[in-house]
Amino acid sequence: MNIEATIAFIRTSGNEPVLRRQGVRDDEGKWQATGEPCQFKQVMAAVVFGLDVLDPGLNQQWMDRLQTKHKINPKQDGAVLRFLAKYYAMGRLQASNLFWEFDWITERLKTELL
Repeated sequence: MNIEATIAFIRTSGNEPVLRRQGVRDDEGKWQATGEPCQFKQVMAAVVFGLDVLDPGLNQQWMDRLQTKHKINPKQDGAVLRFLAKYYAMGRLQASNLFWEFDWITERLKTELL
């Protein structure tokens, strides 16, 4: 399977937004929200919550990551959803934990599939 031909990876120079809700940078270089909905939210949720079917081994790695790195008990009712809904800043980009965990998962999936 040629994953590069199947998935269109977004390439940017860093001067334009990747997410349509990011808008434009202010004088301090921070992205300003546009009020637009995230165009990737359903895709991110589908990958994150479908991981147990897509790749059970990676799903277990992610469950372990939630417990060790984030101190989340995935078996506790609603714990994962509450965690994914929180926002976290990394560098100049602030995004939900859903985004950051989707990034972690897809990097591993990309490595496995390439």
